[in-house]
Amino acid sequence: MTSQETTRKSGGGALARNLQCTRLVRATILLCLAWLPSLAAAQDQVLLQEVMPEFADSELGDLPVADAPALGTTLVVRRSDVLRALKNAGASTEGIAVPVVSRISRKLLRLSAEVVLAAAEQALGEAAQPCTIVRAKIPNEVSVSDGPRSLRAELGRAGRSGMVSGSIIVQSAGREIRVPLTATLSCPEPDVSAGKQITIFAVYGNVTVSAPAEAKQNGRVGEVIRVQNRATGTALQARIIDPQNAEVVQ
Repeated sequence: MTSQETTRKSGGGALARNLQCTRLVRATILLCLAWLPSLAAAQDQVLLQEVMPEFADSELGDLPVADAPALGTTLVVRRSDVLRALKNAGASTEGIAVPVVSRISRKLLRLSAEVVLAAAEQALGEAAQPCTIVRAKIPNEVSVSDGPRSLRAELGRAGRSGMVSGSIIVQSAGREIRVPLTATLSCPEPDVSAGKQITIFAVYGNVTVSAPAEAKQNGRVGEVIRVQNRATGTALQARIIDPQNAEVVQ
């Protein structure tokens, strides 16, 4: 084999390896690009209310005006950034005095359990309905990013008195932090108890058919529970209308 043939073959092998590498790099880039929308959606942003607190209680208050700085750094938001965001949102800028520059920083904050529970009071109350929370407990501290954040709550087995577990979900700096929670609930008695004899009815056009039934689980007005038609033994789903009546839904 001549030196030229050897060179050609070795060159061809190098070319093949380069092509494989190029394909690998291209595939990696495409994979990264595929993730970009989700990454952008999770990115922390500076909201208009941070630059102009007077918009805190308005619909424009949550308008993003710039990408937020990383933790421990400061970002300068210029008037042009704010005006551009308002224009893109279709909002009028007439009569709005926008600061020439605003310095926005992101710091890591450590919130005590008392502060977190106080901030989540409304969310916990909504999650516990129709019960009320007697007491609640979370870990001593929660670390969040400085800046806008929102809270919601989830409770398991809500509806019965006693201890229940759940979470306070804190959304901050594009991250969702689930804080474990234990709570004691105080719940009103159900409008219908399992074993109670009630009347079920079904509406077919202008005709209403009723039958005696037995509730198979506890429930309150507006809730759907399992019932059993006493005449036929058929198991049904019915929505409680009042403590004596329920409408068949299935």
